[in-house]
Amino acid sequence: MSGPYGRRSYVESLTRDGCRVAPLWGGHVLLRPLPAGGGIDAASAYPMGGFDATVDPAEGRETLRAAGAVALSVVADPLNAPDAAWLAAHADLHRRLKTHYVVDRAAGPFAPSRHHRYEIRRAQRQVTVDRVALPQVMARWEELYGQLVVRHRIQAGARLGTPHFAALATDPQALVLAARVAGEIAAVSIWLSDGEVAHNHLGASSEAGYAAGAGYALYAAAIEALSGCRVLDLGGAPGLADDPSHGLARFKRGFANAERATWLSGFILDRAGYDAAVAVSGVDPSSGYFPAYRGR
Repeated sequence: MSGPYGRRSYVESLTRDGCRVAPLWGGHVLLRPLPAGGGIDAASAYPMGGFDATVDPAEGRETLRAAGAVALSVVADPLNAPDAAWLAAHADLHRRLKTHYVVDRAAGPFAPSRHHRYEIRRAQRQVTVDRVALPQVMARWEELYGQLVVRHRIQAGARLGTPHFAALATDPQALVLAARVAGEIAAVSIWLSDGEVAHNHLGASSEAGYAAGAGYALYAAAIEALSGCRVLDLGGAPGLADDPSHGLARFKRGFANAERATWLSGFILDRAGYDAAVAVSGVDPSSGYFPAYRGR
């Protein structure tokens, strides 16, 4: 199974500025115009790609190359990832990206830390959590997400918008929870699953939600509601840095009983086309960014 991030409908919800969707390893990736034009490359969708871990990773690369892609960059879902040893041996770049904190049912029952148990009880005295249909709370969700964008200074290229939210609203396997403070929605949490695994996908909160600790109540409720999933991926620290001391990383770790690593794998499919794109970009190819021409 490719997990929730491998579905074509999910990846299509993230297309913009001439992007298209192509199949890869039992899932799907984005085909994107090169920054300077004149070609395309391929990449897994936000926040990572969902693939079938039983598929031979050697399959699919030539199809992308034949479609004109000069490079492929993939961050694979750690719960549904191609063979890591194969990726490490065949990718032009393969490096550890971030630690994700997970609830693994096989490792034992859900047992948050002592601090988190206290915060969960405190939050539950101040907020009520209900499962909701995203269309019914869409206006409030977009308001909260807008506050998140401002608070964390999310750049335009990384922001999610109406097409993505519309796709989530029609996804039958999306779990949407709302936390209310004094009757008003103060936080929303969105989780995606495929019945086997689940991912903490998006969440946003108002200042009232933060003050009441709504996140603690929402995570506890989601982990209980998704009891049929064998593994829940809570995610890791925000951005590209793998900072275990970051507040969000510590928050997620307090619910988790295991960890998984995510990896960035980069493949040069057309060396001449790739080198030409790097030359046009003026970016130093030794910067470590992949693909280098997007490293500005």
